[in-house]
Amino acid sequence: MQTRSLAPSLRWESLPGRILWNCSGAMYREKLGEIVFGDPGLLKELNQITHPRIMEHYKDELQKIKTANQDAIVFIEVPLLYETHMDRICDEVWVVWVSRETQVRRLMERDNLSEEDTLRRIEAQMSMDEKARRANRVIDNSNSIEETIAIATRFYNELLKNNEVSI
Repeated sequence: MQTRSLAPSLRWESLPGRILWNCSGAMYREKLGEIVFGDPGLLKELNQITHPRIMEHYKDELQKIKTANQDAIVFIEVPLLYETHMDRICDEVWVVWVSRETQVRRLMERDNLSEEDTLRRIEAQMSMDEKARRANRVIDNSNSIEETIAIATRFYNELLKNNEVSI
């Protein structure tokens, strides 16, 4: 959804000779990442185009949910939550934290990136430690998936209890 709405707004002169969309209109995210994470100016330009639209999308969706169910508990996943100030639309912020070393390793494995490309992407964001410092709750994702699920479940049950919400 977001990638299609970006196509008409990107300034093509900033990306000469770069094919970023396939014939069905889907963005080649990997290509775009290679380009913008190698050029801080282009990354800033892309963020200025995308972030306001993404924020509006989330605000609209949250309003629809609130209208349909005032007691709804909504979780949104926003990689640049603090950088885009989207934390302002959240009642509570949970951060899933890992050490920098784990973050680098997992991103390299998941996206098949070089260490250099991985570090460029990580350094374009606020550090995990700073995100954790600002968060209401921190889920340590350094251990097994079972332990991570247990922490998240405990936090969710506390949220239900504190808000006297039943599901």
